[in-house]
Amino acid sequence: MKNKTGLFSLVVVGLLALSQGSVSVASAAEMEAMDYTPLKIDSNLTVKKFSDGRVEPIENAKSLTEKQQYEILSEMGYSKKESDELSEAEKVYLITEGGVKVNLAQSEMVHKYFDLSGKEHIITPENEAEINKIREADFVKIKGDKFSTSAMGSVNDGTFSGTSSIQYLGKTANGNEFKYSYRTQFSWSNIPWFTLTDKVAHAFQSHTTALGSKADFFYRSANGNWHDGEFSNIDQSQTLGTIGSVRLIPIKEQYGTLYTEVRIPKAHGGYTGSFSNAYAHSFTEFPFSLSLGSVSITPTGAGDYYSWRSNFTIGQWD
Repeated sequence: MKNKTGLFSLVVVGLLALSQGSVSVASAAEMEAMDYTPLKIDSNLTVKKFSDGRVEPIENAKSLTEKQQYEILSEMGYSKKESDELSEAEKVYLITEGGVKVNLAQSEMVHKYFDLSGKEHIITPENEAEINKIREADFVKIKGDKFSTSAMGSVNDGTFSGTSSIQYLGKTANGNEFKYSYRTQFSWSNIPWFTLTDKVAHAFQSHTTALGSKADFFYRSANGNWHDGEFSNIDQSQTLGTIGSVRLIPIKEQYGTLYTEVRIPKAHGGYTGSFSNAYAHSFTEFPFSLSLGSVSITPTGAGDYYSWRSNFTIGQWD
């Protein structure tokens, strides 16, 4: 009888330990979701703001007032200037996505021109005039009625700009991975020389896994209303990044954003996170081909190519 009692005690202790372990795991999974304070935006809207700086995703972001949108974006880390530069669609997307903006160190943009023979020319202030002559000679060779071009006087019009940003979305349910949204943005503030199919891309580290991608594209004539366009394709067949294809429009202003949601193992927290960004502006009907490696993008084609790199600290947002 004594032996049976001892065995029974061991079983009970084992069951209690298992039960306590399950409760502990469940509590850990729920802890992040519970660690928030109510944030009063105005008398009609209160949202959750988590201790790590994130704002909860808001499903009805489209129905929010302009002031409510500004207040929420401000809480997510966006300055008034940054919010003013966002389209209505972008504001809605970011607020619906939730999270907090991550401080990012962006390298200086490198501008290259690939001539019709495929030769690469890195453009610097010292050789700019020389490269422009090569570009203009290529332009004369390929100009024709089938191309939509503009007579802009100088090839070096400075109308293109590109940038990147990141939003931290929290951790996965098991707490083992960080969730981020990588974004590569481009804009044309004047009509580009050729309005053919361009490529937008970002490539990340080997430990980073893509979950899904989307893209936005907008255009307008001078001081006119913005209109929705669309990317013709989003390619995520290469495991280390995403490539978006967009057909430009012969119009005054246009810009777009390529988004990719990614996961990074928690073990890399505190280390440098990095992703490369690129925009390839084709001068022919054959778009650039982009090959993605670990934080690297290799182009093949003819036209202007812009690239830069974005660094941040994994697991931190400020």
